Amino acid sequence: MKGKLLLAALILSLFGLPQVFAQGKLSGKVVIYHYMSQKVKNEGLAALENEFKKTYPDVTFENNLVVQTNYFSTIRQLVAAGETPDIIMGQPSQYPDIIATGAIKDQTNESFVKSASLSKGDINDSSYQGKMYAFPFDFKSYGIFYNKEIFKRLGLSVPKNHAELIAVAEKLKAAGIDPFIRCYADQVFPDIEVRAYFWATLIKSGQTDAWKQLMAGKKKFADYPEWTKALELWTQRMKFSRIDDMVNDQSKSYDLFVGAKGAMLYQGTWSAGDIMARNPKFDIGFFAIPTDRGAGNFCLQVDDLYMVNGQSAGGKIAQKFMEFCMTPAAATIWSKITLQPSLVAGVDTKPLPAFLQDVIAAKEANLVAHAGEWDAQIYGEFVTTYRMLLQEYAADQLSTKKLTPATFTDKMQKAWDAIVATK
Repeated sequence: MKGKLLLAALILSLFGLPQVFAQGKLSGKVVIYHYMSQKVKNEGLAALENEFKKTYPDVTFENNLVVQTNYFSTIRQLVAAGETPDIIMGQPSQYPDIIATGAIKDQTNESFVKSASLSKGDINDSSYQGKMYAFPFDFKSYGIFYNKEIFKRLGLSVPKNHAELIAVAEKLKAAGIDPFIRCYADQVFPDIEVRAYFWATLIKSGQTDAWKQLMAGKKKFADYPEWTKALELWTQRMKFSRIDDMVNDQSKSYDLFVGAKGAMLYQGTWSAGDIMARNPKFDIGFFAIPTDRGAGNFCLQVDDLYMVNGQSAGGKIAQKFMEFCMTPAAATIWSKITLQPSLVAGVDTKPLPAFLQDVIAAKEANLVAHAGEWDAQIYGEFVTTYRMLLQEYAADQLSTKKLTPATFTDKMQKAWDAIVATK
């Protein structure tokens, strides 16, 4: 960590702080709530805070980590109690009720928006109803990390379609190697397994109003054959299970994967830093889950986003801190420590691991399914219910197998209808 902070200091000495951060005085506490469970991201945040404090030593930060499963409800409880944090991590479309309170500052016309290298999808993913409310640090994708040494030893190649992926899993199993490491204790992961096909196929086919239609009750899940296919393909992959699939958290999955306890790990690129920190020489590759028809598209989202409370004293300091974080000097520190591809212009992504370069190239060529293309994104009670039921389906498939894609779709729809009826 000491070495990383020295690197951060060197970078800042080369770039220099913008004049806006070198003038004036700030004092007070900034309360931050986030769900970054990755060690390197917490180190990255601490490094940025320490650099900011070199200019504003009277500023203090209170960092609160809440597991993502409980994060939505925790933030809403704080807002309801009149204790809205100064900085809230999250995608604005997930918090329309909080934005409606007027507490979240509109960033649409702020200068950082013009200076950052943001695509239309990046801006949309950082916005709600046409207004930009969040500072976007970097972007993420989901896919299968694989152990190149194991693949090479068994003569395996990256699968070109889903049938080939299943064939790879069969060969690994026959060789006494678990094909997949999973961390389904975290409800995010059943969700992103399904969206690998469901999201990508809908977005690429122009059906970007799907969530809007579903949340309005104008469409049913069964109306989308892409939903059924996503469940079927995921169910095929779950036939290759481990006894610990439902109890592993992200950290445990990294340990198992780096320890060669399994050949593949379905994860997000946000995990790159923590994986490589465990073994910098670990030779891994990364590919999008292929479909039944061929290669898949990387689903892509803006990852680390932060909204600022525009009404609190701490929020005014938070605004300055976030603007600082979006400078090339600060963004370079973040990218170097976390191994995340920055969205700020002027940050060199070439030093990032080779397995991230394909995702970066795909984004630059617009060969991704960007969540910013959705007309509306799933939020609130829809999210919590959706993820809870997907986790239940995973548990069922890894044990009793009482549910089928069809019966599970009926179960999901009934729960969804109950939410729609309250709107």
